[in-house]
Amino acid sequence: MATDFEDDDPPISLPSRVSGPIVVPLDDPPLESDCDRLAVRPEPPKTHLTRRRYQPVTEGGNPNINTPLPREGTGFRAYKTVETEYGYPGTVEFVKTLGKAWAELYPDGPILQIGDLAVQGGGLTPKSWGHPNLGYHLSHGSGLDFDVQIIAKGNVPQKPRSVTTDKTPALYDRERTQQLVDLIQQLAQKRFDPILSADTKLVGITPEKNHNHHLHVRLKP
Repeated sequence: MATDFEDDDPPISLPSRVSGPIVVPLDDPPLESDCDRLAVRPEPPKTHLTRRRYQPVTEGGNPNINTPLPREGTGFRAYKTVETEYGYPGTVEFVKTLGKAWAELYPDGPILQIGDLAVQGGGLTPKSWGHPNLGYHLSHGSGLDFDVQIIAKGNVPQKPRSVTTDKTPALYDRERTQQLVDLIQQLAQKRFDPILSADTKLVGITPEKNHNHHLHVRLKP
């Protein structure tokens, strides 16, 4: 089963570069947790740079990337830690609108499962909060990105990352995942940028082999 730190997001250029310290919430997570000892560095580890041929595109400190996604709402729930669920106000509002539109299509479920957006202030977003040794996402520092799980068959949400396009095809609902892609494009209109997916049979996506259990959505500012 794929894990979150196995994702290999390709670098997507960001619309702007803003320098400054990354702002980390002070009162969340609880004291004495691993999260308190995490320092989000201005540069990823050298091994990370070498393996992914990646150059950082922002150091964070963008005060506009400061809106947290609610843990749940109509038609969606967030399953990653709150520290990586920040975005521009418009990005968060788009996810909420997407959830409502999806719930109109499927009032009995399943709901959309939303993964990482960005850390507060933007910049390097750890793949697993509290474990910087597992690396960083390449394209989640913009405040414009969000992950949404592919749709499983049935109306009960599967555990995140338990359904993949390749290893569990019997559980994967391509038809409803295509509806999700279409809905994102319809709602985003001119704000739409790429949707990354490993399923090359989906129409309207940019193929990316490692995105086999979620769609990676990038909005335009």
